[in-house]
Amino acid sequence: MNITDAPTEDSIRRATMNSLTIASYEKMDTISFPALATGIGGFPIYDSAKIMLSAVVEFLQEYDYPAKVRFVLFDDQALETFKDCLRSLSHS
Repeated sequence: MNITDAPTEDSIRRATMNSLTIASYEKMDTISFPALATGIGGFPIYDSAKIMLSAVVEFLQEYDYPAKVRFVLFDDQALETFKDCLRSLSHS
């Protein structure tokens, strides 16, 4: 991906899955993520949360590592967005 390319659902999902794969391979206990592409990339935070959280849930159903996934977010509004998204994923 070129630095001038706009972030896409696919690029966010691949970045999340690739990071999780490396963490699993290295048997890392914890991995931390920002809300990918939501800063300068301008990607909507709810969409980023949905993509990333779906990827994490899918990955952790198959692999034991990482044992903990953290999202390091910019503010309380971003945190609430991720919480809302996670709740909606758990009800589907």
